[in-house]
Amino acid sequence: MTQMIYDDAQDPVLVPGTHGEIKNMHSHDPINNVVDYPGAVIAYTANFYALKSNKFDYIERLDLIDDNGDGDPDLLGKPLFSRNLGVRR
Repeated sequence: MTQMIYDDAQDPVLVPGTHGEIKNMHSHDPINNVVDYPGAVIAYTANFYALKSNKFDYIERLDLIDDNGDGDPDLLGKPLFSRNLGVRR
């Protein structure tokens, strides 16, 4: 998942932030503690992937390593689709 943050140039347009990091949506300062997050909603993009099997053994041993740093698990390839979602704390 990648958090959506406000674009400085086109506020209030949301753009993808850095994969795996939570930041202040407006100032882009890193958030290290949930108490420090100023908002009530975190907007994010969730990627959904096709799996080669639905057997429990396959799911249990699924390798989600991202060695090339593109934000996608290397063995799953590119996502089938992405959705912008939000979670309220």
